[in-house]
Amino acid sequence: MKRIILIIVLNFFFQMNVFGQDFVKSKKITLSKAINPSHQDNKERDVYKAIVFLENSNNKIKFTINTDTFSEEYSYVEEIEKPYLKNVKKIVKVNIEHCACYCNADIYYWLVMSNNKWIELPKIEKNDYEIGNLYHEYSFKEEGKIELLEFREKMGDKRDENTPSGFEIERIYEKKIKNFIWNGKDVE
Repeated sequence: MKRIILIIVLNFFFQMNVFGQDFVKSKKITLSKAINPSHQDNKERDVYKAIVFLENSNNKIKFTINTDTFSEEYSYVEEIEKPYLKNVKKIVKVNIEHCACYCNADIYYWLVMSNNKWIELPKIEKNDYEIGNLYHEYSFKEEGKIELLEFREKMGDKRDENTPSGFEIERIYEKKIKNFIWNGKDVE
């Protein structure tokens, strides 16, 4: 159990600090409890699928998750207020944790426009949190570019008291695998 908690804390730290993105835990947007659709509608019987809502005072965004190993306790919502993307007032990031024998996550992103329209980016699946594995993450650029990056890290030799591991984390590999262009209305 301690290993799972450490892995989740390390993952949270890496996601927030690796790219210099200013994601912070959302105070306004909440993640609902998972609702199994088979309990509401007899037509849908997939016991491993559930509906989750992102909720704030203006919106209720519905999406489906895989619940076989879903951990509500370690799933969370983060956001960036006023990113440098035209007509976007915030970027919402939802991390849905799954832990069984090992931990992985489904990471969802939405661009929230000034008119409160939500535009979803493709989901990122992050498997087994181990230093040295390949991971993916979006990087948001001022010029309207959204990059999907692939990267690998290693634990450095230098001590760093500000990290959960107590050591510096070094990027040893990074590759841009896809570019998206934000034109102020849609992702191209």
